Amino acid sequence: MERRIVAQLLTCMDDLSLEKTEGKPVIVLGATNRPDSIDPALRRAGRFDRELEIGAPDEAGRNQILISLSRKLRLAEDLDFALLSRKTAGYVGADLSALTTMASTVAVRRIGKGFLEVSDTKPSEDRNIWKPTDEEISKLNITMKDFIEALSKVQPSALREGFSTVPDVTWADVGALEELRTDLITAVVEPIRNPDRFVALGLT
Repeated sequence: MERRIVAQLLTCMDDLSLEKTEGKPVIVLGATNRPDSIDPALRRAGRFDRELEIGAPDEAGRNQILISLSRKLRLAEDLDFALLSRKTAGYVGADLSALTTMASTVAVRRIGKGFLEVSDTKPSEDRNIWKPTDEEISKLNITMKDFIEALSKVQPSALREGFSTVPDVTWADVGALEELRTDLITAVVEPIRNPDRFVALGLT
């Protein structure tokens, strides 16, 4: 079945011409996250011969994506998009969208739990039903803590697909070698934690 579909697609693409499209050029675009699984015949000249690789967004890109995704959300003043963008290395747009959704879910659970704890002190038939007032609703927002908790629940696609792993070893597990540890922290860890300082010094 797959071969027949590929053959039909090849025929249609090879049959394109200005004479058959009333002089109007036709551009065929496609997107995939598995380019190696595409039939080589489709990637030959005259077909899909121009390829643009779009990798995972960098820190600045993640920052803009997070701001865009959170535009309609009610956010707390303590939310730090710069910090979130640093903590989401390897996340693509879909991962960041899932992160904002999870942060919203965490916030709703936190707020609902707090409301129930308060209502339990007041005898009422409907005390377990959350019915916030307009004033209470105006105070509801998503905090930085909600996003941090959501980070532990949403894995980047690259990690799920096996492209990278997160080791369980910490600096506390490494004994002795104090001088080497200091050199590694200075050369590897600090540029990741505080990139702005290194950029300001011209060290990138």
